[in-house]
Amino acid sequence: LYCKAGQSSEEEMYNNEDAGPAFEEFLSLIGEKVCLKGFTKYAAQLDVKTDSTGTHSLYTTYQDYEIMFHVSTLLPYTPNNRQQLLRKRHIGNDIVTIIFQEPGALPFTPKNIRSHFQHVFIIVRVHNPCTDNVCYSMAVTRSKDAPPFGPPIPSGTTFRKSDVFRDFLLAKVINAENAAHKSDKFHTMATRTRQEYLKDLAENCVSNTPI
Repeated sequence: LYCKAGQSSEEEMYNNEDAGPAFEEFLSLIGEKVCLKGFTKYAAQLDVKTDSTGTHSLYTTYQDYEIMFHVSTLLPYTPNNRQQLLRKRHIGNDIVTIIFQEPGALPFTPKNIRSHFQHVFIIVRVHNPCTDNVCYSMAVTRSKDAPPFGPPIPSGTTFRKSDVFRDFLLAKVINAENAAHKSDKFHTMATRTRQEYLKDLAENCVSNTPI
């Protein structure tokens, strides 16, 4: 989610139609802009046939993980619709959300977000964007039933624009997702799903024929 100067609410962020230079600079650091039509790698439920979820998205790999970001400004924008449901239906159902703040953005609080799924917010704030001195500070807020996860963010640290920062952020995102799956909500959902699969297996895949 892209948060401009003076903004803090979910509605304001979803209604930023296009990315500003600072956000574009950040996106180019963490991933590669790819054309969705005909995309054959991991697409994170984005439409790769008819462009119904936008024409492009942001993709990268980290170690053995494929990551497709749901970027608010690359998802379809609907004029005169404050809720921006075409954007929210993807980002609002993600477990981990990066909030990118321009200089002058108001403090973020998860109380401004209405979602049952978003459990971890990683707030990245840019300083001196689009200059040789650009750097980023980072903070994390998580739901109370999600366990802590690394790598730890050193207090007061700012990160220079570099592959070191990129790798640190991606590791934090992946670990956040894994930690959130241990929360009560997702643990219960996973248990219920496994029970249904086992029930289906027992009822439909049983043979009385001796082996």
